[in-house]
Amino acid sequence: MLIFVRWDLKFEPGSVIGVRAPQSLYRFLSLFFLQSVLTMALRVEDVMKQGVVTIDGKYTARQAAKMMDYRGVSSLVVVAKKRISGILTEKDLCTRVVAKGSDPAKIRVGDIMTQPVVIVRPDSLLESAVQVMLVQGIKKLPVMGGELGEDLVGILSLTDVAMLYPAMYATMKQLQESQPLPVEKGVDFYIS
Repeated sequence: MLIFVRWDLKFEPGSVIGVRAPQSLYRFLSLFFLQSVLTMALRVEDVMKQGVVTIDGKYTARQAAKMMDYRGVSSLVVVAKKRISGILTEKDLCTRVVAKGSDPAKIRVGDIMTQPVVIVRPDSLLESAVQVMLVQGIKKLPVMGGELGEDLVGILSLTDVAMLYPAMYATMKQLQESQPLPVEKGVDFYIS
């Protein structure tokens, strides 16, 4: 995160517009951004959940919904031949099955899953991952590890980040709404 300081602007609590003096800068950073500054070095692996629930695209929407309910999750990573082929979320079930009046017992997961899937590596900065999620409008990022990024090692949820680091999430959301955040070209995010 870059913080630009313009010495000619007045400090306003809750905004990122600048400060008048070094003492104000210290107060601004220590009060408003303390949690964000401390979490800048966090990696995706520090927050991600392990034990990702997966499903094959051949299963039905009804079976997927039952699996989500039984496992207490809001998304399933769709795999085929040990590779991610998509992600199925509660929203997908609602908008692509229920809202259309389709029979969930006849619709295949592979037909309603979201694809391509944006993925992230476990050693990526948490802040960069949240930035990608906000820019792309997604709530879940499968985390791919291993030497070649071939192993599904976890999932990062925007909800989990918001619950663990509310100040960082709120700040990035506010910045993103005021001006879209560019995604760094060197960040390790891939669309499978």
